[in-house]
Amino acid sequence: MPYYIGDVIKEERRLIARTPEKFRETGVDVRIDTRVEEVDGKAGAVSRINTLSAALWAGLTLDDVGYLDLAYAPPFGGSWDLIHIAAQALKRQL
Repeated sequence: MPYYIGDVIKEERRLIARTPEKFRETGVDVRIDTRVEEVDGKAGAVSRINTLSAALWAGLTLDDVGYLDLAYAPPFGGSWDLIHIAAQALKRQL
């Protein structure tokens, strides 16, 4: 809802609301009433959070995020980051 109120998502119909149970059916583990104590920096979570925060602040669309020009190093990972993969998958669902 903050994305709609903050005018990040312009059309109410584009909001996706699901219960934690519905998310779990698709393999997403949702935690509610919890507090984040630590983020696993080794898994790249911090840089992904920073990237998505900047994308939201800049008002990027799913298409923009799905094809962001992110740095990559072949020995450590592929050219498609989880951010790209998730944005493109979500775009296909809308």
